[in-house]
Order: sequence, then C-alpha cells, then structure tokens
Amino acid sequence: MTKTTSYEISKKLKEAGFEAKTNYNFIKRNNQEVFLINIKELSGIEIMNEIGVFIESYDLETILDALPDSIIREYKSKNDSSVNKFKERLIIEKEEIRYSCDDIENADDANRYYKEYGYMQDLCVFKKFNDNSLADTAGKMWLLLKEKGMV
Repeated sequence: MTKTTSYEISKKLKEAGFEAKTNYNFIKRNNQEVFLINIKELSGIEIMNEIGVFIESYDLETILDALPDSIIREYKSKNDSSVNKFKERLIIEKEEIRYSCDDIENADDANRYYKEYGYMQDLCVFKKFNDNSLADTAGKMWLLLKEKGMV
C-alpha cells in the first residue's frame, strides 16, 4: 500500500484548505471506526454514501509538489538592527524534510551569520520532524508554511 498522511495530519490539512487530487481517503464510520481505502476500489455511489465521512489522505509526492522549492526569510542583525534576507531551499532527506540556507557557503560564514543575525535559531518555524512517515513530515511542513502565509 502507498504511504500516505495519517488520519490526524490528513484532517489538519483538510481544515487548513489543502487541496489536491488523491486516490486515498480515510473513512470515518459511525463517528468511531477510521480506515484508509483506495476510492478506485469502491464500486457504486451507493456504497460511498453509506460509508460515512471522507477525509483525503495524501502521498508524499503530492505534498512535496505543493511545497515551494525555496523560501525567503528575513533576519534582523543583533549588531545594528539591519535586516538580511536568506534564501532557503527545500531539503529532502531520508528521515527529515527542512529548509536550508543557500546563501551561506562555509562554516566561517555560518558562524558569522549566526552571531550577527541569530540565523538558525529561528528554526522552530521550520524545524525538522522525525516521524514514521515522510508524508506526515511534508504535511506538517505545509501546515507551518500555511500558518506563516508562505503557501
């Protein structure tokens, strides 16, 4: 079976207005039982009406397509209150999805920016998630970006 977002993340995505085509849906029947089904396997509209509430469940690729390839964030200097913008690109690794700065080329630059701008201290907005499912991780990333008005 395809790995998709969990029921909890799927519900949050729906509430936040995430929309994309998917073949997988969580079905909630009698406000209790929740199960995942491939809607292509359902036969007949009558069955769909009898089952209950549908909540879309998204695969990793679908959510990654909805995430921006890069974002621009601003940091204020601790020295003179000037603002510097940093471009951060989407990084996808085996156990995490995050945004990382392209503008910092080496460790010396990173240390200087960290001291002056607090760069990387603010990662709580785009923190790494180590969940069982990368689809859930991508879903959480989209939700954070939505909360910040970036998607």
